[in-house]
Amino acid sequence: MNSAINQLDNTHSNRRERLFPLIWSLLLPIRLYLSSFPVQRGKGILLRHVVTPLLPPPGAEFELRLPGEVRIALRYRETLGLSSLLYGTFELAELEFARSRLRPGDDAMDIGANVGIFSVVMGAAVGRSGRVFAFEPAPGNIVRLKKNLERNGLDHAQLFPCALGEADGQMTLHLATDPAYPSLLEVQSGLADGTSVSVPVRRLDAVWEEAGRPRIGFVKMDVEGAEAAVIRGATGLLGTCHPTMLIEANSAEQLEILRDLLAPFAYQVEQPAGFAPHNFVFYHPQSADSREPV
Repeated sequence: MNSAINQLDNTHSNRRERLFPLIWSLLLPIRLYLSSFPVQRGKGILLRHVVTPLLPPPGAEFELRLPGEVRIALRYRETLGLSSLLYGTFELAELEFARSRLRPGDDAMDIGANVGIFSVVMGAAVGRSGRVFAFEPAPGNIVRLKKNLERNGLDHAQLFPCALGEADGQMTLHLATDPAYPSLLEVQSGLADGTSVSVPVRRLDAVWEEAGRPRIGFVKMDVEGAEAAVIRGATGLLGTCHPTMLIEANSAEQLEILRDLLAPFAYQVEQPAGFAPHNFVFYHPQSADSREPV
């Protein structure tokens, strides 16, 4: 009986996936409203009660092409996937900025790599003569990140299944209903799923030293509020390499903390046109890299 029910569920799910292109085209007026109309009122209701129920079932994936002729598998019902469907890609201005900062042979870091959107774009930009160090602690994300790196032949990207912080050890990672939001501190309101897992934590300086102190030119950092701890554990790298950094700061208070932490290294902060409100570029004006940061 259970087998028959499962088979029926699978048939229904497969039919929904096949019909989704048609459903998505019929949703065009709502999609345009969600992606383009400046007034935010009512958008959350439309997403929850109209768009999301029509998406393919949880776990269903689609392939998204990204800048640099790379591709990544995303899930329809997750933040990264749904945002990409609505806007054409995820954080396009930030992805293009990362590409503009990297050349073949460069070394870069993706801290909080999630399933690899930035890792694959950065990996393509540095080429086989360069390296991307991708850090991700969430077990489910690690599996998907590895597959997305393999999908693009990026065997020169090095995956570190750990969190970064100000001391080596173990910490509790609080998981979320959406894999974009696990946190060592506190999951965003309404997104915690009530579970957690113990994960290894490394100081970035320790990883950098073990790798031979490479000249890191660019860092993307998005670790759900734990950015300050990462910076406290990376003073050697920052003082030596002065990498340009794309960092998420979800509040004015968090941005001010990052400013204060990076001020001793002479970092300045900018927010390039087109960036999401929570993303900022920190750069060292006297870096050996002569390319303009913004």
